Amino acid sequence: MGGAEIAAQISAALAEIAQELGSGEFVVVLRQQTRGQANPWDIPATPPEPVALRAIDDGIREVYVPDSGATRQGRFITIEAAGVEPKVGDVLTVSGVDHSVLAVFPLAPAGVPLLWELEIGR
Repeated sequence: MGGAEIAAQISAALAEIAQELGSGEFVVVLRQQTRGQANPWDIPATPPEPVALRAIDDGIREVYVPDSGATRQGRFITIEAAGVEPKVGDVLTVSGVDHSVLAVFPLAPAGVPLLWELEIGR
């Protein structure tokens, strides 16, 4: 079984869990920013269409600040790997509120993303 099949099974499991709990799916919308314009004279690229993704709200947790010995709080959302690769600067809509993607952490054994953990902020 390849990574794409495993990612699809994880996505299906997220939907199944939501049904069993009776809470409905937790879906977020990812709007990726347009990238790749080399110079200001290029014709602007059309932004990608927003993508609805199943998600898990990981809540707020303490994050170590490198080289400082301090911690800070960050909000994290884990999303399915449904053929999109989120990047820092993208916008994630959670419960109708837009959040910027501050950091992206792939869960990618053997280099194939199964889930993406995103740190988000307003």
